[in-house]
Amino acid sequence: MVESYTVVIPCFNEAENIGPLFERLKAQLSEASILFVNDGSSDNSLELIKELAEKDKRVFYLSLTKNFGLDAAFACGFKYCASDWIIQMDADLQSPPEEIPKLISKANEGYDIVFARRLNRQDSFLKKAGSRLQHFLARTVFRIDFPVGASTFRIVRRDVAKRVISRQTAYPYFLAECMRLGLKHSFIDYEHAPRHAGVSKFTFGKSLRATMKLFIGHSTVPLGFFAFSLIISTPLLFGAPGNFTISIILLLMLTGFWVQAGYIRRLVREQMFHRAFLVRESNLEVQAEDRLYDS
Repeated sequence: MVESYTVVIPCFNEAENIGPLFERLKAQLSEASILFVNDGSSDNSLELIKELAEKDKRVFYLSLTKNFGLDAAFACGFKYCASDWIIQMDADLQSPPEEIPKLISKANEGYDIVFARRLNRQDSFLKKAGSRLQHFLARTVFRIDFPVGASTFRIVRRDVAKRVISRQTAYPYFLAECMRLGLKHSFIDYEHAPRHAGVSKFTFGKSLRATMKLFIGHSTVPLGFFAFSLIISTPLLFGAPGNFTISIILLLMLTGFWVQAGYIRRLVREQMFHRAFLVRESNLEVQAEDRLYDS
């Protein structure tokens, strides 16, 4: 049986990269389909994707109503992928399409998912340091099983991917969910490339929000910190000798309350109707629950 492949590519304002990425993908995967997920781009990314779809029947697209974020974009792509295997990659060409055969070869050894690890990562110091810190804290402090070094460049069995995204959580985090379900995984290493064109969408705020979602959504350790901060700070507050000490204690208490508020928000979001994404237009058949329009 010949297995099929779909490359899922979330896009947010990547007009300068879409054409070069498509040409390099064609050279590597002559039979694979390509699914672009336009995540609320404000440039002409969608128009370029539509042009490719008109010229090549292997190109499909899902255009979301707004920028829902990377997790929502690839979840949408995973949901509407019909191939045996899904290859996920970013549109910036920092993960070269020429490395895809290595992912496929490794996956054929019997794995559910294979992650690509970046060698000589071509990102800013802040982005690299933040990623290392997040991974370190996730494993050592928050006790989250986390594939160290894994990136969004990966190949995963379609059935497995859909199982992961079907888990209805307020703060989905694909890597943590994969490990929680016990997926058989492995790695390949590749030379990371500089961004082909455009600017990175990375911001410190986005990184901080993603980190908090990971920790609060997949660990109860922060709750222990909240309890500890109250137990320690409350009696100290009454015997504090100076304004500086009082300020530190109050900061500790406020941080604890902030953590607790994160968990409360998570519970509220899980009880409320929470839509991960909504599709404005597509050249695929989209379920009614995910469509903005009825037809």
